Amino acid sequence: MKFHNYELKHLYEFLLSLELMGKQNRMRTRFCKLIQQRIEEVHEERDKLILQFSEKDEEGNPKTERVNNDQVKYVLNDVPAFTNELDLLLSEEFVLDETEANKDLLLTVANLVLNLDISFSGQEAMKYDRYCEVFEQLAYSNENNSFNSI
Repeated sequence: MKFHNYELKHLYEFLLSLELMGKQNRMRTRFCKLIQQRIEEVHEERDKLILQFSEKDEEGNPKTERVNNDQVKYVLNDVPAFTNELDLLLSEEFVLDETEANKDLLLTVANLVLNLDISFSGQEAMKYDRYCEVFEQLAYSNENNSFNSI
């Protein structure tokens, strides 16, 4: 099962917003913990890129400047190179191996996502459709008794 890093935060928040009980809740929570670990890794790697591409103050910290009263941005040495590296990081795939050890977890989450009785519109509908595509591939591979990485 594969998601891009940029999809993970919304998927995590989406899954946590669902009111579930029992096994579905437990499996969703375990699945979200796996996603949260990856989100934290991506944040750490993004912070390293900021450190690498930013101008430094006297103490070696990344320089920032105020954009308006509420926002601060980093002062970068090479904006195109930073943007390229960040895009590469966010486009990387997060792969959850479809093994017997996590089969029940993945199939339970797939079943709950694919059988939601919720209306979506706009961008939410597009994101939900993407999640369904991934989980449908998982369900399809399981129906064919080939629970291997897609």
